[in-house]
Amino acid sequence: MTLHGLRRYALACLATASLLGTGCGGSDEDDVKDAAKDLASSVKEKDYDGVCQAFAKDTLKALEKALDGDCAEKLKKEDNGAIGQGFGSQDPDDIKFEKVSVKGEKATVKVKGEDAPIEFVKEDGDWKVTIPGA
Repeated sequence: MTLHGLRRYALACLATASLLGTGCGGSDEDDVKDAAKDLASSVKEKDYDGVCQAFAKDTLKALEKALDGDCAEKLKKEDNGAIGQGFGSQDPDDIKFEKVSVKGEKATVKVKGEDAPIEFVKEDGDWKVTIPGA
């Protein structure tokens, strides 16, 4: 994937389904669901730092390279109203999960109403969003 393609994909992901991973001591499936709700809140509130902290280290590094700078600063500067729509416009407590699949240190979440599933990786005990190929 080219940097331009990655940048477009990253902004589209953020606009529709950015998710923040934080473990809460429940099952991995529950923790992944909580991660989805936590970042939905960050997206809805336009908490750009929280949005960027949602990404796994390798994904964040690739995003910052594609964005040519600090993730949060660039998202704030380039937000034309897309962040906070779709998934981010929902009340985090109203999110409906169609499927959550956890296999070891990887998870996939399908949120009702969203086209594509979201992929997570467990990193330092927290569930973080990963973009395949980033």
